[in-house]
Amino acid sequence: MSIRTQKVAGLIRDYLSDPLRRIASEMSAGLITVTSVRVSDDLKIATVYLSVYGGKASAAGGYCHALRRV
Repeated sequence: MSIRTQKVAGLIRDYLSDPLRRIASEMSAGLITVTSVRVSDDLKIATVYLSVYGGKASAAGGYCHALRRV
């Protein structure tokens, strides 16, 4: 991964932190963490990996649905 893709991945991770915190408090379900962000070399595609701890089993699906609004 080049320096540019690492910087973009870090910016994406930072950008998602506030909406994730807000979504977690709205749902009152567990903790969600961005574990990794991978960006393609041409910066067109980013894959975000999340970890969800605690809460109900359906909360993970709720997080993914809520993230589509971001």
